[in-house]
Amino acid sequence: KRGINAEYGDLDTVISAPPPKVPQDVQVKVHWLTIEGSTPTIPDNPPMDEDTLVIDAPTISLDTTETINSVAPHEISREQQLYFRELTTKCITTDKTIRDEAVQSLSTDPGLAAVLPRLTVFIIEGIRVGLGESKMYYIQYMLEMLDNMIQNKAIRLEKFLHDIIPAVISCMVCTQICARPLELDHWTVRGNAARILSALVRAHNMGTNQIQSRVTRMLHHALDKHNSSLVSYFGVLAGLCELGPLTINSIVLPEIRSIYRRWS
Repeated sequence: KRGINAEYGDLDTVISAPPPKVPQDVQVKVHWLTIEGSTPTIPDNPPMDEDTLVIDAPTISLDTTETINSVAPHEISREQQLYFRELTTKCITTDKTIRDEAVQSLSTDPGLAAVLPRLTVFIIEGIRVGLGESKMYYIQYMLEMLDNMIQNKAIRLEKFLHDIIPAVISCMVCTQICARPLELDHWTVRGNAARILSALVRAHNMGTNQIQSRVTRMLHHALDKHNSSLVSYFGVLAGLCELGPLTINSIVLPEIRSIYRRWS
């Protein structure tokens, strides 16, 4: 029943009114699940559970005086954080047996994918510290880690190459990478860096990124500099020779005469 004061609507008004909008059909919306290893905080993504945390850049000590600091926060679980700390600690220990075992695990462990951004920063910062302090063993440790990571089929390093390649080239051409260059074998370290550079290029060179041609141009440009030191020339030549016979024939051999005149 309607109340005493109830108002009656006009039927003609209801009939002549425009029809309501048709409900929208089901739609699919695209959004980022993760960006550079971090899950963006947006309504479309589920909230993080209690086992996930954002860790600030940790400080990983190489010895009592020098440290390597990561530069970008990266979301990893507590278990992954412990794994990262244990792995990096073993990779830089003075115990060769433990270090070799940890470094070799980098070539096969599929779990590296979760900590790859942080591990890459660790290596790059380690090279920076080694070059800045002329401590060659820092550089050797980092190159060994990187060499084994390249062999790991479960990870891909494409989005880190813009940082990795300049760091490796610096190990090749830096004027001084050890405190006693006349006593320590820095030539082998430069040669290893050139071999690792070649492995990176072969593993990731594609028609879309043209990594090999870009690296070749960079090294060729360094070869034309007349104010470079002998050790820098050695690193450049080692890198070019590691890139294959085509690079040797097209770039290195035509420059042999001028290099000989410059250093004879």
